[in-house]
Amino acid sequence: MREFLRKEGVLRDGRVLTQAVVVFRMVEIDGGGRAITRRGRCYPLGELDPTMERGMLDDALWDARRERG
Repeated sequence: MREFLRKEGVLRDGRVLTQAVVVFRMVEIDGGGRAITRRGRCYPLGELDPTMERGMLDDALWDARRERG
């Protein structure tokens, strides 16, 4: 996680990663050839307070909407 953020230029020297929420989507093909989509989230640095998690996800959504215009 830290290495990925360093490569992206987000985690610069002097910054410390303290909390993270990873939102993911994966697709599985079942025996009948149908695609089953699974979505979820995980906490690589430990569980978060629900209020903190909501704030982080709200900020990320707002940033994504702004970037897409």
